[in-house]
Amino acid sequence: TSGSYRLGLNEVGMDIDTICVAPKMVTRQDFFETLKLILEDHDSIENLVAISGAAVPIITFDYGDVNIDLLFAQLPLESVPDTIDLNNDTILQGLDTGTQRSLNGPRVTNLIEHLVPNFSAFRQLLRCIRLWAKRRGIYSNKMGYLGGINCNLLCAFICQLYPKAATSVLLERFFFILKDWRWPTPIMLTP
Repeated sequence: TSGSYRLGLNEVGMDIDTICVAPKMVTRQDFFETLKLILEDHDSIENLVAISGAAVPIITFDYGDVNIDLLFAQLPLESVPDTIDLNNDTILQGLDTGTQRSLNGPRVTNLIEHLVPNFSAFRQLLRCIRLWAKRRGIYSNKMGYLGGINCNLLCAFICQLYPKAATSVLLERFFFILKDWRWPTPIMLTP
């Protein structure tokens, strides 16, 4: 998994981002045709949509009350070991753009977990910012507003600046710093 669910934000109505990592004999066509047909026949799955031509190819569906975003990554391997390290940059060599983007989700989530000095404070800040954005109607990547990854990165950045701060201080600093940020200067978690 990746994204907010992986970071421990198990909120009602939140989706679960997950990725199917497959060996070279399983093609994207297999994923978007064969797997899609299998999922369509499952009684507990509703609202299934497959978007193979998206920047990040995805199958999204509801499994019971839970929305699942399922990505696909085909690796040039005969088999995918359980111990594969998706964080190793060499894994990206020779992969198509769709696969690289699909792998980006778990890689960024792992990186955030590694780079944030106080993960508990980060998670509390992230909950606050997500709630704030949702209540103001500006929480939606698809609509061009703040989405999960945007909030994750911004909160991680603030937590890096104030590694020992309480959540209340981080929340104040979040708005104080970002209200005057000189966009398009990038937010950087690593040099």
